[in-house]
Amino acid sequence: MLLSHRAVRSLEDFKGQKIRVTGGTPMYVEPFRKLGASPLSMPLGEVLPAMQNRTIDGAIAAFAVFNAFKYYDVAKGLTYLPRSFLVAAGLVNRKFMKSLGPELEAMVRDEAHKAESVFSTWGIDDLQRIRKNWEGNGGEAITLSPAVADRYLEQVGGVTTQILSKNPQAREDYEALLAAAKKYR
Repeated sequence: MLLSHRAVRSLEDFKGQKIRVTGGTPMYVEPFRKLGASPLSMPLGEVLPAMQNRTIDGAIAAFAVFNAFKYYDVAKGLTYLPRSFLVAAGLVNRKFMKSLGPELEAMVRDEAHKAESVFSTWGIDDLQRIRKNWEGNGGEAITLSPAVADRYLEQVGGVTTQILSKNPQAREDYEALLAAAKKYR
């Protein structure tokens, strides 16, 4: 999500805005430069005061963050950025799992699958709750039109491909993820 003092509804709205991004690497910075914004990396703890005193014009973070810290008191326009995701993964070391033995490993895997179905449903419900609270406090949740979203993805995707092409291992990893996505969608 992008929260900004001047709501973003078109690609032109990015131009000239100083936007906090989540990291300083080219993957975070270059897409926003391509859109005409001035991206800067900033710790999350500094974002609220920077938004309050207008040191920055906008910030990238999860919807839950903006809602929990009541950013609707600072800015109202919160834009969904197409195909931007916050991924929370639960990972366990394979060697550790094998050390449990077959019976305990099966139990852990079974419980993990149960938790996955609860978590996926909870996430959708939580997002609806967050949006309702955001809008109830005067905030606006903006979804770009399909045409604008397509243009956004075209510009941002082109930058991502250029960045990845400079690092053979990153490109290989990215291609593997794309293949997995196509296989399981």
